[in-house]
Amino acid sequence: MTAVSRFSRPLKTCRSLTAAAALSLALCLSGLPAGATAAEDADGGEAIDAQALYQQAIEAEWSGAYGLARPLLEQAASTGHARANYQLGFLLMDGLGGARDVEAARRHFRVAADQGLHLALVPLIYAYDDFADTDSAPDSMMASHALLELAQRDLGMAGDTIQFWSMPLRRQIQRDLRQVGLYRGPIDGLIGQGSLNALRAFGRNRNLALPDLERPRFESLVLSQQGVSTDDVALVPYDETSTVQAARVALGGVTLAIEGESHWRLSTLGTDLLDWFPENLDETGVPAFQLPGKPRGTILRFGMPFDALPTTELGQCSMNAQRNGGSVSRIIRQCATRNADVRLIFAAEPSQLPAAGFEAQVMGVTAQAATPAHAAFELTRIEVTSPLALRLADNDPVQ
Repeated sequence: MTAVSRFSRPLKTCRSLTAAAALSLALCLSGLPAGATAAEDADGGEAIDAQALYQQAIEAEWSGAYGLARPLLEQAASTGHARANYQLGFLLMDGLGGARDVEAARRHFRVAADQGLHLALVPLIYAYDDFADTDSAPDSMMASHALLELAQRDLGMAGDTIQFWSMPLRRQIQRDLRQVGLYRGPIDGLIGQGSLNALRAFGRNRNLALPDLERPRFESLVLSQQGVSTDDVALVPYDETSTVQAARVALGGVTLAIEGESHWRLSTLGTDLLDWFPENLDETGVPAFQLPGKPRGTILRFGMPFDALPTTELGQCSMNAQRNGGSVSRIIRQCATRNADVRLIFAAEPSQLPAAGFEAQVMGVTAQAATPAHAAFELTRIEVTSPLALRLADNDPVQ
């Protein structure tokens, strides 16, 4: 059994420590590899003091004195001591000895990994992939990046984490492995032999660069009357997205932040995409949506008529006909919005359109020229694509 196999099970218990805090933390500590920190001690002086501080902190932790252990670990960690950064990350993740700070925990796990402690990448993956954590938004791209880094450092250790991967992380790993040309299967989150072979190939090729973080976290998002789907993954009905944790899992690589009471915001790489109001339901139990920004736009509901939206919300529209055999079954109107990454899809039955208006639309006349037919079109889908102007997102939810 590898070190991470012993570690990974207590890793899950290191969240939400309550009455069993001391025991759970002891289990986490017991998973630490036994290797010495010779490189840290070799410089003498300050490094030896850091090791002494670290030992004092561990003794304090074992006795349950987290308030004493945390400042000792902070002092040792400030010198670059790998194990001190690693263990401080757990105290920060669980709010032991002081306030909980997930972002700080991530930073300390990252420092420990940069100092050569491969095992620190395991809690780093989990810190970015915890979809049950309401205090900070998960980030599947960062979790996947850490996982692939671990695969190149220790492939067996990376493989031992598979049982803990969330569905969004599974999809992101597939995207990343596809980006480097090792995976050709669907982005479905199902880790089969193709995904495993690609991960194995990545881990064995040290010359492959880690995926670029400044790129789309998803390719397409579709919202309809029936539910939500990202990257053509199976549709998730809205009654399975009623909590922020469940919605984040369904959305995969899309960032969902809490803007206020019953107000979520979808974004990626710092670009706001769509507002979601989970408790503002219609008679069928489908939530309302809205384009973000100021001034506030019209609430979007499936089934609303095209002419209910002001021209300030919409850009250019295009028309096309859906055919069933040789006859036209539906007329589709696809419209850009003031948010370039969001398109609204309206549909109408041919029988609802005046013959002259229908002829004009099929011939490609602009939407404005077909005014008599506006009311016949109803909103059926909201389609979102990853923005082209990309930058690394700040994933902290707004409280």
